[in-house]
Amino acid sequence: MGYSLEQNPFIIMSYYRDGVLNEDEDWVYSVDACKDEYLVKYSVVIEEESLKTHIRRIVARFNDTGASLRENRRGDLKLVQTLLRI
Repeated sequence: MGYSLEQNPFIIMSYYRDGVLNEDEDWVYSVDACKDEYLVKYSVVIEEESLKTHIRRIVARFNDTGASLRENRRGDLKLVQTLLRI
């Protein structure tokens, strides 16, 4: 399944919005909570493990590059979404 330009930033926002500060004052984030919020918003039929894998990939890409999309074949970054811009 392909994801739209709107869906990847939504995943990043949902993932961090649902974070919980634990007793050690570390933030804990839930892929399952993000997945559930995504399924409610977009009402799509998708294999849950596939969506969870995509969430992990998008969050890792965002943490590494500050972007919600990967570079295209020319090496240009199509779109950069930082938390300040979302």
